[in-house]
Amino acid sequence: MVIQTILYALGIYFIAKSMAVLIFKKPLMSWAIKIAKKKKSVNWIILFEAIFGIIILLLGYFFF
Repeated sequence: MVIQTILYALGIYFIAKSMAVLIFKKPLMSWAIKIAKKKKSVNWIILFEAIFGIIILLLGYFFF
């Protein structure tokens, strides 16, 4: 039960963070480009983070 709650919390955190970056993309993009060095890679990182959050939510739902 504790692991399930942790996985749910992490999944929601990753999805919320990636959605916040997508919604408020303009102010955050300059900061993110400094880290990732390319604008295209920032978009891929956001997409993979959202997918990772969904996978974590599914793991918590199906396995625990």
